[in-house]
Amino acid sequence: MALKTFKDVEEFLDSFSYIDKSNPPGLIRKSRLERMVGLLNWIGNPQESFKSIHLAGSKGKGSTATFISTLLEAKGYKAGLYLSPHVSDFRERFTLAGSYFSDDFYILVANKLQTLVEGYKNDSSLGQEKPTTFEMYTAYSYLLFKEYGCDYCVIETGLGGRLDATNTLNSIASVITPIELEHTSVLGDSVEKIAIEKSKIIKESQVVFSSKQDKEALSVIQSECSNQNSALYTFDDNILDFSSKISEKGERVSFTLNDKKYDLQLSVFTEKQGENVALAILVADKLGFLCDEGIKRIEKATIKGRFTRLKVNNVDVVIDVAHTQKSILDTVATFKTIFNASTVIFGAVEGKDITHMLKILLDSFSHLIISQPGTFKKSDIEEIFKIAKEINPNKDIKLIKDNEEALSYAIDRKAPILITGSFYLAGPMFNILEDKYGVKC
Repeated sequence: MALKTFKDVEEFLDSFSYIDKSNPPGLIRKSRLERMVGLLNWIGNPQESFKSIHLAGSKGKGSTATFISTLLEAKGYKAGLYLSPHVSDFRERFTLAGSYFSDDFYILVANKLQTLVEGYKNDSSLGQEKPTTFEMYTAYSYLLFKEYGCDYCVIETGLGGRLDATNTLNSIASVITPIELEHTSVLGDSVEKIAIEKSKIIKESQVVFSSKQDKEALSVIQSECSNQNSALYTFDDNILDFSSKISEKGERVSFTLNDKKYDLQLSVFTEKQGENVALAILVADKLGFLCDEGIKRIEKATIKGRFTRLKVNNVDVVIDVAHTQKSILDTVATFKTIFNASTVIFGAVEGKDITHMLKILLDSFSHLIISQPGTFKKSDIEEIFKIAKEINPNKDIKLIKDNEEALSYAIDRKAPILITGSFYLAGPMFNILEDKYGVKC
């Protein structure tokens, strides 16, 4: 049946969500690359029509990818951008350097994909016959970018790197953003093990870029580059004299690259965003698409869900998708620079370092509200509430599952609010602010 609206496109792609419970545990993950290769071969390998830059990491990869695509577009290239997950609009996953394609184009390409995959089945040895949702998202993004005639595409991994569906790219460059403990049940219980998973996006004889990393992670990345005969450009070796200062206007960043001094007034906040910008500029410089217009656009760029500042009923509200210990620490530090820390609404999905995130929040905020981070991924908010009470039983900690009720309760306190911990909490909160309070997000 022909797809006629963008809602039809969403429903078509999400119709592939079901994973047959009869599959042996982990089979689909273990065979993901073979499954994805088969699907891409079937639809004509659209990923071969453009040059790609591939990103993996625990945090900052979506922001860095967005900045890289902005720099590409400023140089005159058509730059596709594939991110996951989205914050509040499904189209955020598939854009032209952050700008949406027309709905007509999204629908046209989805209909083409629907026709192409008709009759496609995976070999039974690879798990369920139908592709998974993420496999279809990835195939759809590649086909969109091919049909639009993109010159470059900036592609963010979904989970890990080694077995991620996006690791079927023959990318010209890999970018590794900071690596921390996350998804430990899938990727490993140490920074070193997680770094091994993420560094496997590195291809033979390509250019590799790395953010600031812990010693264990950097050692893994260096080893993989050596094995692949790939050149490595690290933040610390190339971005010199980096400094950052937060103000009401955003972040002031300065650094030196190739003996040239950069002094930027960014519209984004937090020191880590400044580091993401510097890393994106390093990538653009070494790959030859850095230009003055790109620097101007980077200074004006904002990214939804990355310390997004809003006002509702004269109450300051910040939404940030920080979901690791270090990113939460950075977000809280920035928040306290601008506001007197007061109320935080927190929600996190399984597999995150919840205990350490809660310790940071309880050290800084007098009021903590635990709320449900959507239903797409598992989250035991009762257990999160229990952990929070064990960490600091003297703090005002409330469990308010319903996001609208949690936000209303926080707003009634008439004090600054931070909403953080998950993409899956940020999205519903943006929607509530828009739909109930009329806030333009």
